[in-house]
Amino acid sequence: CLFAAEGLARRNFPERSRSYIRTRALPHDTPAPSAHMRTTCPGLIFPARTFSSSKIGIDARLIAYREGGIAEYMRRLIEAIAVLDTSDYFTILDSRKASSQTALAANFAHVKMLTPCHHRVERLTLGLEIARLRLDLLHSPDFIPPLFGARRTVITIHDLNFLHYPQFQTPDSRRYYNGNIQAAVRKADHILADSQATKADLCHLLRVPAERITVHPLGVDPMF
Repeated sequence: CLFAAEGLARRNFPERSRSYIRTRALPHDTPAPSAHMRTTCPGLIFPARTFSSSKIGIDARLIAYREGGIAEYMRRLIEAIAVLDTSDYFTILDSRKASSQTALAANFAHVKMLTPCHHRVERLTLGLEIARLRLDLLHSPDFIPPLFGARRTVITIHDLNFLHYPQFQTPDSRRYYNGNIQAAVRKADHILADSQATKADLCHLLRVPAERITVHPLGVDPMF
């Protein structure tokens, strides 16, 4: 299953980051939210008084803008987690441009965000939008997390080519990635890297302690 390693990455977290994402069983008499609630009442379906599992958000807004690359990573990641984790509760942060989607499982919901990807004030406005969701953990698969809004943050760093070869980036890309990456790695409670090479770059170029990084090689699409 593509990105099965992602669902197991919690085992490699530092002890200080484990407590808020431990899997806890639902009470046997707790009813699962209906499909209607999952699609029409996001943000209200996982009340703390009813469920004891962690509330985890995944920033998937990029899917509405692109087909391949990081957007495909997001699609496959969400599909895999829906199979691997049936105890925690997941809120998928979609772009306002995304078509309406039915949740993959009873513990999944979709919430549309007004903040566009890679906007110059994205880190501020996205934080304001997600604060109401009271997430225990937010995963930002596209490098840059919001300034606030969740108790803990995990980011995925795919590579640091924009630092190695800035001359091949558009001015907007340089402004977004180069201008935010230092703050992003400081903000993140843990970092997922696609390769040992990316981990080495994070340690050498951005001075990230090695123990804050977990390497998880990307999977292969079932069509191959």
